[in-house]
Amino acid sequence: MKPGDHPDANGADGAPVRPIGDGTTPPPEAWVSPGVIGVAASSLFSDSGHELTTALLPSFLVSVLHASAGTLGVIEGSATDCSASPSSRPGRSPTIP
Repeated sequence: MKPGDHPDANGADGAPVRPIGDGTTPPPEAWVSPGVIGVAASSLFSDSGHELTTALLPSFLVSVLHASAGTLGVIEGSATDCSASPSSRPGRSPTIP
């Protein structure tokens, strides 16, 4: 089989299709470099550590420290209050830059 004999190697007019460039162009570099892997791993471990702490803290407080449901409610309520933005609190209007 000679070059150009394969049906997929020919253009619409039947002429052989030649690759773009001179054939000596190096292949593109892989985007998954050691830096990308490091950032992805640190993001994974950071997020999983945060999620595990958030999920297990109420169980730890109740079972190990024997905190009451009211104490847990006060902790959760104060955390929610601290995380609310100042514009979402009653009596304040949002500022528009």
